[in-house]
Amino acid sequence: MKLYYFIIVPWSVILFSLGCNFNSEEATANHIPDVSVEASMENGYYHGEYKEYIGDRLVVHGKMNEGQKTGVWKTFDENSNLVEVVHYSGDSILHILDLQDFDFELLSNDEFTMLVPKNWRYNSSEAPEHLFSYTKQTDKNFNPSITMTKFDSQGLSLSEFEQIAFQNLIASYEIVKEVERTEVLKNGLNVIRKSYMIKNESLEFGAVSFLFKNLKYDSVLIMTGYCELEDILKYKGVFDEIGISFRSTV
Repeated sequence: MKLYYFIIVPWSVILFSLGCNFNSEEATANHIPDVSVEASMENGYYHGEYKEYIGDRLVVHGKMNEGQKTGVWKTFDENSNLVEVVHYSGDSILHILDLQDFDFELLSNDEFTMLVPKNWRYNSSEAPEHLFSYTKQTDKNFNPSITMTKFDSQGLSLSEFEQIAFQNLIASYEIVKEVERTEVLKNGLNVIRKSYMIKNESLEFGAVSFLFKNLKYDSVLIMTGYCELEDILKYKGVFDEIGISFRSTV
């Protein structure tokens, strides 16, 4: 059973473990701020979403896997500004990520809202199923990108539509290897998230796709983020944050 704990510890104990910028004005002889941890526990370890606060201000946000830091961790300063984003695996830092990739703006239309990075370039397309794409300008052979497409579900369930969509993907690439897959149903929205690797004649790619189906309508929206395979851990967190931010407005 998962339990949530709010743990209050002395500032002096936590100071060296916090990944935030310490403001000495916050801790004086007359005022020592309380540090609290909000996290779930499994088998005696922090597991799942993890948050640290000074007072009521969030300073660290990440994810634990049996007591070890994993995935994207964010650190905020005394003004709640994002000051560091790091990708962890097994408590070890794999990449210090680009802060600008996590500086988002809200994209909205008649069907949905979602976050997109402010510094990524918008691209239009004449293809009827293609709603938009955004690309980050880099010196790579292939720039990291996100795309949003819309299809008629043809009366199929989201899982059935997923099989057809990825059969078409396999036909276009030499290799498709699924890494992770999850499916949830929440507030009338069916969502499938897949991460996978694909390869064409010249490059290998890492990709994360979110398939969205509002149960009230016969259409499927697919958001895909992709980049060169060697960079997937640099951008997986961005792709996930964009996909998780999706909200249906119909």
